[in-house]
Amino acid sequence: MLSVLPAKDSLLVLTYHRIGDHENDPFDPGIFSATGDQFDEQISDLKRNHSLVTLEEALEFVDGTIKEKACRCRVLITFDDGYMKMLVDRWIDLATELSNLRLKRDRT
Repeated sequence: MLSVLPAKDSLLVLTYHRIGDHENDPFDPGIFSATGDQFDEQISDLKRNHSLVTLEEALEFVDGTIKEKACRCRVLITFDDGYMKMLVDRWIDLATELSNLRLKRDRT
């Protein structure tokens, strides 16, 4: 599905509910958006083919105040619930990755 994102300056907001292994979770096994491996693959694909952005950058795009134009889709990752395990397992890695991407953009 991610391969059909527009190759132009646009914004997509992806919302995940829960990341993990539904087969080994006795509570609400039907509410997982992706396994940990699937999530990692999706983020890797997004990093290779699109521009991951922070909430601040997404708001600047929506407001029309963002400075640079992109030749590919900007993607904001959100989570609709906060599970402590997801915070520990995924969010810290994702936040670090976004910080690294921002540092690379700031240097260019």
